[in-house]
Amino acid sequence: MGKYSLIIMALIFFAVSDSSEARVIELKNGQIINGEILKDENGELTVKLDQYGEMTVDKEDVKLESLYSEGYKTAEEYFSRGKFIEAIKAYHELLQNPDPLVSGDSIISKIADCYLMLDKPDKAVVFYRKVMDETGDKSLSLHCSIRADYCRLRSGEVRSLQDSYKDKEKSIEKGDMAFYCYIEGRRLMAEGKYEEAAMELLSIDVLYPETAELVAESKMLAAECLDKKGKPEIAKKLYKEIYETGPSSGAGKEAYKRMNNL
Repeated sequence: MGKYSLIIMALIFFAVSDSSEARVIELKNGQIINGEILKDENGELTVKLDQYGEMTVDKEDVKLESLYSEGYKTAEEYFSRGKFIEAIKAYHELLQNPDPLVSGDSIISKIADCYLMLDKPDKAVVFYRKVMDETGDKSLSLHCSIRADYCRLRSGEVRSLQDSYKDKEKSIEKGDMAFYCYIEGRRLMAEGKYEEAAMELLSIDVLYPETAELVAESKMLAAECLDKKGKPEIAKKLYKEIYETGPSSGAGKEAYKRMNNL
């Protein structure tokens, strides 16, 4: 009999699902535990089993998607569907009614991500900075640092940028790499290294084509760099690509204007 089997058998007769804090925890072997998650530390979950006190469960034995609260799942669903205003409201509700498996810093970071996706960099950077000032999670801090720098660039602020993330490049998560390339490109532009900047900025289109708005903005900057390096024909080609991809977008209209001025 498995190490959790006795508990599972007992819970068949004494279900704790009536508790408002209880949730269904599904193990990888198919067994189910109904209980309130009290702690998530050192790879183990501490679960309150009502009449049976507490038990610990190895997190490796659990199907992680079954752990999160309905509130967190709802917020994540809104985010994944691009309903960022609804997601912000749901994440704020989570701050009032925390999920023990999701840190408050992570939730604040997600709120910042929502504002970034809503093209409100000034608002996003406030939340990113709050996480950077308070979190002890190095990975989350790096995520917020990269995106905060991107927001500051979008807001026209360059002086506060970090010199480089080169020493941290291996720690950068895939979802942040496009922003990292953008920041590096802007840094190289500020140093007058226009050819290198163009290469860095154009890498976003090749490596991260799913970031459509960032691709358009990066191509625009790359074209500007190439024009400054005396390569107007290549710049014109890039402006044409931006325009043809989204002729009615802000980037498309600006690209059309610049293309005709070359």
